[in-house]
Amino acid sequence: MRPNTASGCCFCEDIVLGGSGAPWDTVLHDSGHFIITPTKGALVPGWLLVVAKRHTLCSGALFDSELAELSDCLSTAKRMVRENFGEPTVFEHGPFESGTAVGCGIDHMHLHVVPLSFSLRKAANSSFPAIAWHSISDLSDTTSLFESQIDYGLVQEPIGGFFWCRLPFGTRQFFRRVIAAEVGIADQFDYSLFPHLANVTLTLKTLPHRSP
Repeated sequence: MRPNTASGCCFCEDIVLGGSGAPWDTVLHDSGHFIITPTKGALVPGWLLVVAKRHTLCSGALFDSELAELSDCLSTAKRMVRENFGEPTVFEHGPFESGTAVGCGIDHMHLHVVPLSFSLRKAANSSFPAIAWHSISDLSDTTSLFESQIDYGLVQEPIGGFFWCRLPFGTRQFFRRVIAAEVGIADQFDYSLFPHLANVTLTLKTLPHRSP
């Protein structure tokens, strides 16, 4: 069955429907309702996305019936990263409405799975000490955030559960900014300006995938 897609959404058109052919839109795994791909603008090799086929805003906007499959697909992505690049950190920019800075220009549900050698939460607090973190039991708890119209930033580090925070107002690509600064390329956080093709290529060379 064709998924519910949106005209003009780059994830719907380039990943879900396969119209791009760009290396970062290569499908590494398809679970049925979710796809694993590399990401454009990979600041480090091994950076993956778990992308919903259905056009929806964030994890909190998913149907209850989709959440178990998302958890399984996320576990697959984490295993791919762990076995080839290092321990994975998961994060999401979770907007409750489209067209905001939180959505980073792509209002389509996707989780980032990234091999990081540092704590993303600690690095975020180093730059923005006012950030307060709140623990949740699993991805299903993002539903209440979305239904309460709360924009959230979500992080799960290699050891421990999920934590969410309110992101600094008006800041696009917040976690990408934090990671870019931590790895010494603070001015290259923007995926649209710095696609980091070499890191995407290394990811594809390392991980098995089907031809686009």
